[in-house]
Amino acid sequence: MLKPPAPLPCTPALLGAVHARLTARTSGAATPRVRRPMVAGGLADVNEPVYLVGLLAGWGPSARTALPELVDALPHHPFPVGRALAAVADAGRDPDVVAALRACAGSGCPSDRLGVATALHSLTGDATTLLAVLEAALDEPNDRRDSSVGAVASLGEQARPLLPRLRALLAEPVETRTTFPAVEAALTVAATVWELTDDQESVLPVILEGLSWAEQPWGDRVARRAAEVAALVGPAARPAAPRLLAMLDRPDMAAAAARALAALHPGSDRPAGVPLTELVDRVLSSAAPGAHLHSALATLEALAALDPAAFTPAQVDRVRLLADGEHRIVRSGSHIDIVRDDEEFRAAARDVLAGLTR
Repeated sequence: MLKPPAPLPCTPALLGAVHARLTARTSGAATPRVRRPMVAGGLADVNEPVYLVGLLAGWGPSARTALPELVDALPHHPFPVGRALAAVADAGRDPDVVAALRACAGSGCPSDRLGVATALHSLTGDATTLLAVLEAALDEPNDRRDSSVGAVASLGEQARPLLPRLRALLAEPVETRTTFPAVEAALTVAATVWELTDDQESVLPVILEGLSWAEQPWGDRVARRAAEVAALVGPAARPAAPRLLAMLDRPDMAAAAARALAALHPGSDRPAGVPLTELVDRVLSSAAPGAHLHSALATLEALAALDPAAFTPAQVDRVRLLADGEHRIVRSGSHIDIVRDDEEFRAAARDVLAGLTR
């Protein structure tokens, strides 16, 4: 689905139309209906309420008058409606919304419970319900457990009661993590455990495991994530340096590896024996036309993490070309997204350039 060029305005007429349509689409939704084929309107049956509550979520508190309709729709579409309620409601003024979210988080399928509990935490700051849902999720089979660790990471210090389960996950044998999601989940848990405990013994083996995926087909995403966690851990992750050095030769991994090496050796002009100027070159070489926005921004983040004094005038000029050159770097996505994403990339590149030319 294409991203809209700008958010739709929250006018009284449009808000009223969303009220009415959301009520029409969710009233009696608990009563079984004949499921229409996708080509005969079945897709709209599923998606239209989601899009409607997405509009309300985007309007935030301006859509307060739709709270009754959202509460009514919550049991039928828990995940998107919960997110909308968190954006529109006010915990102090809307205790009925808080109560509805808390009740909905207590039943239903695990993914819906997690989504609603996350919305409740976002609205109130109270992690009690979310912790209870996550405790159960972390005891589920791998796929369900792996999908919950992002919510654990978002809790920060509030995730401390989950530490025993998180440590147990990290201690599982490498052989049990055979898929991309399983290793990425373990890396997310490793980052959370590090931030809570600084426990190198638990975290470092998972980082090394993730970096080993650089040698496997399609393992670049996992290796980049492992490099991000290594950068978070900093000097305590120095045993990972040999694997990070090998990643410098891969344009799709060079930016993440360079950023991690600089973090492993803060203040050094030769991290792991590589001159910073050479790291700059490796990162710049990864900024080739054809990138997705996410990877292109990761390149800029790596450049911003390196010492500005390491950049030669020629390298600064290459950053200037990224910011103001004639050719687009972001070329992946729909035509509309390419234009907007590349402009976002250029704006970020100008910020990096400003830091180099002060």
